[in-house]
Amino acid sequence: IIARLISLEDNGIASTFALTMTLIEMASNLAIDRLIVQAKDGAAPRLVATGHAFQVLRGACSAVVLFAVASPVAGLFDGPEAAGAFELIALVPLIRAFAHLDVAQQQREMRFGGAAWIDAGPQLLVTLLAAPVALWLEDFRVMLVCIFVQVTAGVIVSHWVAERPYRWAWDREHLRRMVAFGWPLLFNGFLMFAIFHGDKTIVGIAKGMEDLGWYNTAFALVLTPSLLVVKV
Repeated sequence: IIARLISLEDNGIASTFALTMTLIEMASNLAIDRLIVQAKDGAAPRLVATGHAFQVLRGACSAVVLFAVASPVAGLFDGPEAAGAFELIALVPLIRAFAHLDVAQQQREMRFGGAAWIDAGPQLLVTLLAAPVALWLEDFRVMLVCIFVQVTAGVIVSHWVAERPYRWAWDREHLRRMVAFGWPLLFNGFLMFAIFHGDKTIVGIAKGMEDLGWYNTAFALVLTPSLLVVKV
């Protein structure tokens, strides 16, 4: 919808937002939710509370890094006019960090309704908003709005479906477990980014935003059905 309603160049700039945010997320993901699902004591309130606190710390660090690289990344993609937008996107990992981890505890009990709501609800909302926002803003800012709406809605829904209170704790032993469990995924995150998004990064740097707009749209049309099948 967005690709249809804004210019190719603006669509290319918009796709760089997602690229940058995805890199930061993949490169800092320690899979705390998976630890909660798999660990024998994954339902322990203090483990989950420590996960909440650690998640916010990780989100804050990601936000600082993303803000620091905003101008260089905008220059790398030859889009200095989007530097301010890249700086705003730094808030996204911080907002996402306040998500409730209770949905992981629900998955321990083979209940996936909450996870389905968190996945599908925000996606449906931004799909409904895409056309009116694109017609209103008419440039790459529409992607910025959609990203913020989707992430904020995801956090809100995670608290809405939660059955346990949201708490913070700071337990060094649990922190060590989280780092030991998740550090291999940091390397994996870089590899996955290279596999799914490395080519788009090269196209954006080498060929410019208009060609990236074409390439990103074609890539999405091909990849989306595949991701749907994998998800099912």
